[in-house]
Amino acid sequence: MVGFLKKLFGGSHSASLSESQPRDWAKAVAHGGYLIHPEPQREGDQWRVAGIIVSENDPDGAAHQFIRADVYMTKDDAIDVTIRKAKQIIHERGKTLLADQN
Repeated sequence: MVGFLKKLFGGSHSASLSESQPRDWAKAVAHGGYLIHPEPQREGDQWRVAGIIVSENDPDGAAHQFIRADVYMTKDDAIDVTIRKAKQIIHERGKTLLADQN
């Protein structure tokens, strides 16, 4: 149960965001020394907010993966909210964001 809640509300690691998927870093958004890679997940007819945050200096290094409870009707809306949520995470956690990922 705890694992489900952690996944749903933004735990650092998530089995749902597959590390085997190649990421198109050209679509990543730079913010505050980090790269935000939106990876919304399809759930039926909706899209769940999910993404990955990595250091701009080391995109292949430690990553903070998150999934939120928010779902949207369009993928574009989910991407917009993912970017906004990721920026909020960066502002709240600051330099400690990836510290526990090493």
